Amino acid sequence: MRLIAAVIVSTLVLPAVAWAKPPRCGSPEAAGKKAVSIDVLLAEKRVDPKECVVAPGTQIVWHLDKNQAFETEFAKDTPDPAVGTKLKSSRVFFHHEAKMTARAVEAKSSYDYMLTVNGEALDPVIIIDPGRR
Repeated sequence: MRLIAAVIVSTLVLPAVAWAKPPRCGSPEAAGKKAVSIDVLLAEKRVDPKECVVAPGTQIVWHLDKNQAFETEFAKDTPDPAVGTKLKSSRVFFHHEAKMTARAVEAKSSYDYMLTVNGEALDPVIIIDPGRR
């Protein structure tokens, strides 16, 4: 019986504890946080929020609640030069996600990108605001 309980805890409970989705970008809970999420809503063919405004140094996590890969491609420049202009999602437990960290900027900067999932192209934007905390 203990073995069964250990298997249940290690397969169901620990993964949920190991990964907690950051608050949605723009929500009251996201204020002052070091990480925010952007939800990829496959059925609605959109991301939420479409416009995400963050402070430099904020980690941005795209999250899709399905086992469906997606890709982001920034038009001209990227919020995270270490990642580059193309970013593919990775499977994490029962969902897909992609991450990058907003770079330091001297003035408010916008980064248009396409997020492609299941053949559908979405066109949201990331804005880095150095005055945001």
